[in-house]
Amino acid sequence: QASVDMSEGEWKYYSGGPKEAEALVCLPGASGTAELFFKQMNSLCPKGFRIIACQPPAYFTHGEFVSGFDAFLDYVEAEKVHIFGVSLGGFLAQLYSIARPARVSSLILCNSFWSSHAFHKASPLLVPMYQYMPGFYLKNIMLQSFNAGPMESDIADAVDFAVVQVDNLAQSEVASRLTLNCISAECAGVRVPDDRITILDSLDRMARPTALRDELYSKYPNSRKALMRIGGDFPFLSKAEEANLYIEVHLRAVGAVAVPSIVAAQQAAQEEREQELAAGGGAAAADDE
Repeated sequence: QASVDMSEGEWKYYSGGPKEAEALVCLPGASGTAELFFKQMNSLCPKGFRIIACQPPAYFTHGEFVSGFDAFLDYVEAEKVHIFGVSLGGFLAQLYSIARPARVSSLILCNSFWSSHAFHKASPLLVPMYQYMPGFYLKNIMLQSFNAGPMESDIADAVDFAVVQVDNLAQSEVASRLTLNCISAECAGVRVPDDRITILDSLDRMARPTALRDELYSKYPNSRKALMRIGGDFPFLSKAEEANLYIEVHLRAVGAVAVPSIVAAQQAAQEEREQELAAGGGAAAADDE
């Protein structure tokens, strides 16, 4: 865990895996934090992939986010990246790829959207006022988007974990996310080819309207579709094993292979541990005799 204090605020991030590999940068949604990606780091980093889970400081325009994300990638020495963006994070990832096409190698868009017009239309007068509203009111707005109906225990656990993370956010962070989510914009001009884009979606109830899902599909008709029957708003957390498989397949398909030296070293270490355990078991059996 680390943080970097830029001139406009502090980026919080977790980084793992070999630095020589192209990084997969994980961007959370409006109600997410860097901590939500711990299952991706635990699963993919040991396989030789470089994973950076991050959360931005408070930005109030998409242009500010692009500039800030640019500076953050410079700081972590990630010249060209793959981006796993969840909901708002996927929307911002698309906008970033338009502004900085040379830095984005591929995209994984999870429960995301292509345009924010619908969100702006729902509350046009509130958008410029979010940054002046009290934190408890803003968090209540955010939490109201969560599914309150019956759900599987692992999905409920994921929601509970996200709720705790929202509670830890500062007023400025919540106001920033709601503002970025509701500023009217669209992602026309993405240069990442469809065959380097994976859309990872859960098909059960979630906060994102179905119309926005269909719009995203129509904009990237030849992208890979990784559809999970259930998963809720946080399928990468509630159904991490399935989601991680899709992520790994995407990374290998676009050439972001694990660093062989890391994998070989880990396999050798695992074999050594197994041999030590086997030797220890044999010694114990001899002592018993």
